[in-house]
Formats: sequence, C-alpha cells, structure tokens
Amino acid sequence: SLNGLCGNINAGNNLGWTCPPNGGRCCSKYGHCGSGASYCAPNVCQPAFGLSLATPLARGSISPDRTCGDVGKGNNNGYICKPGQCCSKYGNCGTASDYCAPSVCQSAFGICDDAAPTRGSISPDRTCGDVYKGNNNGWVCKTGQCCSRFGNCGTTADYCAPSVCQSAFGTCDTTAPTRGSVSPDGTCGDVGKGNNNGWVCKTGLCCSKYGNCGTTDSYCSASLGCQSAFGSCTGVVSSSNSASPTTSTQSSSP
Repeated sequence: SLNGLCGNINAGNNLGWTCPPNGGRCCSKYGHCGSGASYCAPNVCQPAFGLSLATPLARGSISPDRTCGDVGKGNNNGYICKPGQCCSKYGNCGTASDYCAPSVCQSAFGICDDAAPTRGSISPDRTCGDVYKGNNNGWVCKTGQCCSRFGNCGTTADYCAPSVCQSAFGTCDTTAPTRGSVSPDGTCGDVGKGNNNGWVCKTGLCCSKYGNCGTTDSYCSASLGCQSAFGSCTGVVSSSNSASPTTSTQSSSP
C-alpha cells in the first residue's frame, strides 16, 4: 500500500493492497494500515494483508481496542475496560453517562455509576414524591424537610402547608389554617389559587381576584377584582361616605 489503505473490505475497497512490514503495520477490518491494537488485534485484523497479533486475548484481558463485554461491539470477547472506564451495552469503553449509567453499563467489564436510589430512599437531589419534579421516583426528603406538591424538598409553608405537602415523602404541617387565618403560603380568599381557603393576607397586603397576596395594583385595585374581605384594597367606596341632604327655610317679612 502506498496510501495507508489495505485489504478487501471497507476503505480497502477490494484493492487487496498489503501494509508494509516495517514498523509492524497491520491491516484493520476497516481497511487502514496501522500498528496499534485497533489494527492488529485478531478480532479486528485482516492477516492476509499485513501483520497481526498471533494469539487472541483471553476473556478478562484488558481491552486492546476499547471493545468490551459480551454484547454489541464486544462480540462476546469478554474484554475488560481499562481502570476508570465503563463498558456500555454497545460493547465500547468510555467514561460518559452513555457508558456508565446503570441502565446502559455492563458492570462485569468495567466500573459503572451507582444505581439510582430506590423508592423510599433519601432524595439525593431534593426531588421527591410522585408528582411533577418527583417524577414518580418516590424519594423521601431529609429529616425535617417537607415534600411539596411540585416534587421538591423544603422547609417553608410553600412545601409544608397541608394543602401543598405530600405527607408520604416528608414532614408536613399538621393542621390547615382555618378560614380567616393569616395565609401561610401567599394564597388567599375564595377564588383562584385561594381555592376557597378563606385565608387573609398579612397586614398591608391585598388579595387579588386570582387568590394571591401582593401589593401592586393588580392585587389591590378594586376595579381589578381585589377581594376586600381578605386583605387591603384600593378604590373601595365606603357606604358611610354618602352625604345627607340639608334644608333651609326662609322667612319673609310681611
């Protein structure tokens, strides 16, 4: 070969060229001349067109060409990846999650990432429960934390209030505030997010028509639906401001 191509398959294109012997050149199954294990290993070498390793490596040997395991490109060679590498379900050695994730890794032929925690395990990433970000993982929050309806662990009312808390996956506040109580989570009133809880906003806050406490016009303006029974509102006309009519008498002198 004058251009590094060889053999009868792939890049060799049935040329039948032979690799030069100097430098230990082997013809790979891809039709290229070279000297590494990816060219010379018995399972990748075309021995008729160059040198080759004399004896195939035994099962359990360190992979000479990054193939490994019993499936895919490993082709049942049983090679083991180098220390620190994982053997993927496709029979290649590597270090990314495509190779190392428990769902894709052949643990007998290299390292693998730890298996995902099972249901009931302490959450490794603050997601929890069976809904939203919990994604039905069933993980439990650390001691003292609550699992919100959005699948996150935390300690505030947004996580712990009975109306928003998944009690099976963490602690929860024990009793929901009664109607007229100060809102523990910024929801209020009888509509929208208030969900008919009847909670009252903290002093100085307004309860919007959407059931949230706040201070801007969208919360406080009576014309925009502010719920005056559950917080402050602006633009509310009081019935006590109505004026009483006055009369006057005039006397005329005869």
